Amino acid sequence: AANLGVFTYTLNGSETYFSPEFQALTGLSPGSSLRLSLEGVLRIVHPDDQTRFVDLVNDAYRPDGPGTMDFDHRVVRDDGQIRWLRVVGRVFFTGTGEQRRADRAVGIVQDITERKRMEQELEQSRQTAVAADQAKSRLLATVAHEFRTPLSLLTSSLDIIDRYGQFLGQTQLDQQNTHI
Repeated sequence: AANLGVFTYTLNGSETYFSPEFQALTGLSPGSSLRLSLEGVLRIVHPDDQTRFVDLVNDAYRPDGPGTMDFDHRVVRDDGQIRWLRVVGRVFFTGTGEQRRADRAVGIVQDITERKRMEQELEQSRQTAVAADQAKSRLLATVAHEFRTPLSLLTSSLDIIDRYGQFLGQTQLDQQNTHI
């Protein structure tokens, strides 16, 4: 199921329609009236999303604004469940020039809670992979250092024997080779 709900309303409140699917998605009981004041709508918007929600809606209603709504936000349903909704809508205006005013809004809401959950899991997996990659890099750097230190001593000793071994007797040379 697409989990889509439909809304349409006039800004003066003379016409309002919220589909049964819209009411189910937002947790409103059938027949409940959602006041179309900003305070009424904000009653169901998650507190952390309210400022952004108000800014985006007001931007869509501005006479010189885009006249479109396309954003995600959370709602807190009456049963306490938090759901993510995507809102896509259009605002229609009346008048022209300085008399242009937002008159009606229509749109859909879609439940995207599952998508948001998967995005969050994907981000957590990405962070885990980044942390594992950083740990691997630290381990390789440590291992490389631990191997380099004794190997450089060995290489230095071999270089010294190679360079000055001719001054040693065979017994001393055999002892150094055994020691290395």
